[in-house]
Amino acid sequence: MPRQAQAIVPLQKFLEPDFGVISGEEAGNLVFALAISTVFHEGVHGILGSTPTSQLSIDFERVSGRQNTSGEIVTLLDEDLTYAIQGHYAQMVEPVESLTSRISDQEYPVVKIRKALGEKLRPKIVKYMKAGKSIDDDFKAFASQAIKEAEDV
Repeated sequence: MPRQAQAIVPLQKFLEPDFGVISGEEAGNLVFALAISTVFHEGVHGILGSTPTSQLSIDFERVSGRQNTSGEIVTLLDEDLTYAIQGHYAQMVEPVESLTSRISDQEYPVVKIRKALGEKLRPKIVKYMKAGKSIDDDFKAFASQAIKEAEDV
């Protein structure tokens, strides 16, 4: 990542056609918020530890009844959970508002699915976080059903 000062002017030029004049302070705040959001997103992946041999993967296979040999199912779950958690904690940053992940027409279909599932899982994961609950079999069953429904679309 470039130093904040080096990122401000290019970001201003990039955003101004859609958002009008962006002050240096606003652009600097956005650079900082985006960096934090990215670190947070990748950190959640690390905490979840969703490798094909992880406990999350083993438990998800057991609950969902689906094989995760290549890791694709638990990787999808990992992304969904990460988007859900990130969406809950996303900062409000002027002028672009929330840093919650948004689905864009330009994104790959798999990214659109991940973000949509993240939005679907967010209320349940927030409820679990507020209650101090871990991801249990009920949550995994809920997530498994959401993934199945997304795949059937």
